[in-house]
Amino acid sequence: MDNDSVLVMNVGTGVKEENNHSSYIEVVKKAIDTAGAYNIVLIYSQNEVSEQIVGEICEDYNETYHIDKHKLPNKEMEFNFDACYKEYDELLRDYADKHIILDVTHGTKAMSAALYAVGLHYDVRIFQYSKKIENSDGDFVAGAETIEIFEASYARWRGIFKQCRTLFASRQYEAVKDIVSNEKCPKNLVRAKDDCIQLSEFCAAWDRFDYNMALAKLEELETTIPELNYEYSPQVEKLLSVLADGTSPLERAKYLMFDLYANGLRRLKNAQYEDAGVRAYRMAEMLGQIYLMKEGYQSDRMPASDKKVSSFAEAKGMRSEGGTYRFNRTQVIDFLDQQLNYNPNDIRFLRDIEKDVRDLRNKSILIHGYTAKVVSSERLERIFSRRLFPKMKELIQESEFNEILQSAMFLNNNFKAENNE
Repeated sequence: MDNDSVLVMNVGTGVKEENNHSSYIEVVKKAIDTAGAYNIVLIYSQNEVSEQIVGEICEDYNETYHIDKHKLPNKEMEFNFDACYKEYDELLRDYADKHIILDVTHGTKAMSAALYAVGLHYDVRIFQYSKKIENSDGDFVAGAETIEIFEASYARWRGIFKQCRTLFASRQYEAVKDIVSNEKCPKNLVRAKDDCIQLSEFCAAWDRFDYNMALAKLEELETTIPELNYEYSPQVEKLLSVLADGTSPLERAKYLMFDLYANGLRRLKNAQYEDAGVRAYRMAEMLGQIYLMKEGYQSDRMPASDKKVSSFAEAKGMRSEGGTYRFNRTQVIDFLDQQLNYNPNDIRFLRDIEKDVRDLRNKSILIHGYTAKVVSSERLERIFSRRLFPKMKELIQESEFNEILQSAMFLNNNFKAENNE
């Protein structure tokens, strides 16, 4: 007998035609003996018969078990599911430190349903019920009942997967792993559990810009995971392949703009304003670098042998390393303007946006500042949607724009729970 376990069960009135209810009492006692718990909680209504039955059980078992009687406080409450649920919720809270077993056989249907529902809420693993045995004529055989024990694994794991979808949608990928890693699940859901962990690792890798790891995890995933509303997207794999090892630096930089945009919006939605601000700054900086790439240059390896580069660098008092110069964001803008005579409208935009985002980075508590620079979303929403997004549309052909954008927004838009759940 387990002193740390508690059996909680409803007690009804038995069969109305019987006067002494002895056979019903024996069924209840068999359920108590089968559970193996030392602590017993008997829940009953204000019906006099139920109270009499509970009293007789306590008399018989008073020295064998520790029995707590719990009488429903209101008449007719046994027919009200919501009232029973609230009562049971408060009751089970008192036994949360014990191993709870629930018997859902007896009492009214509302009492049984409420006890089962509260059990799921408290993550109760073990349930039991009395199964009646019929003879060859279809009549119930008194005293031949069996106590069936089951784990509510499937129902519990449907709730876990629903919770995981919520966590995926809010980008709490490590929390998904914490929930499912140490939980036992039915054999038919083991693959889904493993996929849930793999999917969380895939999302986490992508979210931190570890594109190679994200690709590796993507290859290990099933093409569909119905429990998480996940479906494989070849467009996502293409996007990640370019981001991981794009053959063209210019193509990769364009795709990075889209991924930084989606990543920044995720930070913005989670009210991580400093992180979102740094991403907005990087997008503005990268836009100038993309314009430079279009002219055949890369800001991190400007050739000293190029006359325009060397002339510009000398005027700025720069020193080369290994025959190349590294240009910062303002030097990129100035070089485009002074040496390449780049489109004046684009130069004007780069200078304006540079002023708009400079303090988001330089004065951010994440870089050089001592206080949070951004304390609300309005300014960042304007920068992302009204300033940077239109420039993204100019970088990609119209026929490809929506496909790339939707692929980049995969983590932002997926894993929503179904409306009927």
